[in-house]
Amino acid sequence: WIWLSANFQNQYEALCRVLDAPELVGDQRFRDVRSRNANSADLKAELTTRIAGRSAAELEVQLMEAGCPASKVRTTADVLQLPRLRERDVLVEAGTPGRDEPVTLINAGFVTGDAQPGVRGPIPALGQHTDEVLRELGYGDGEIEGLRADGAI
Repeated sequence: WIWLSANFQNQYEALCRVLDAPELVGDQRFRDVRSRNANSADLKAELTTRIAGRSAAELEVQLMEAGCPASKVRTTADVLQLPRLRERDVLVEAGTPGRDEPVTLINAGFVTGDAQPGVRGPIPALGQHTDEVLRELGYGDGEIEGLRADGAI
């Protein structure tokens, strides 16, 4: 599968060039965005026959280079293998209790100045900070023990 967006005339013309379909640029049914919208079923049929059998990965590169936004539709597993995610620190590794090897986590998808989001230290064990958080919320030691005895925590 491939996603593409030829919303502007120059993008549509780039799409037609990559698909080796110059006749679609001159076709009156597809001469401008309004015509293409009015005849979208015909256009989809024309494009489908030209895209069928072509590699989405190759088309993605060719279309992007030509100026037509496009992307191969990827599974989550495919996306997690993209090198740029590690290069941009979107995927980070962290230690976790009970495991010798680190786990891969999805970091924030943005960066801001010098203070970058990220993992600070190993992942806490389940319940590791429960008492501390409850004390900050005003619970006393006796109340915390009561919650624990009742199975609430």
